[in-house]
Amino acid sequence: MLDPAYASMSPPERANHWVMLLHRQMRWAGEDGVREISILDRALLEQMRRDDPEVDALLPMVLTRLAAGWMHDPTGFVAQVNRQMGTEFEVDAATAATLPGRPMPGQAERPPPQPAPRTPWWRW
Repeated sequence: MLDPAYASMSPPERANHWVMLLHRQMRWAGEDGVREISILDRALLEQMRRDDPEVDALLPMVLTRLAAGWMHDPTGFVAQVNRQMGTEFEVDAATAATLPGRPMPGQAERPPPQPAPRTPWWRW
């Protein structure tokens, strides 16, 4: 059952709705002792399509953001979901580029921080 305001939401807001809803269901599955990603199956996809026939256009963004929320590599996460759902979704490149720890579009890759030089204890 979708939020009554869902019909008036923009596509990014709809994607955010699905991310929050699926994240909550994944947490509940984990609390029940089931592997969290296992809920993302064909039956769930069919239910999502009944709720929103255009959900397939949102799923690359949704899955990429879910992967980040669960601290998984988006490529591996989306591939696993595709195997379970029997689909061929791809990682949303625009979303992946803005995930924490990744450079923003057009931003150079930053080198990892270097430790500060240490003074040997006998020179304190």
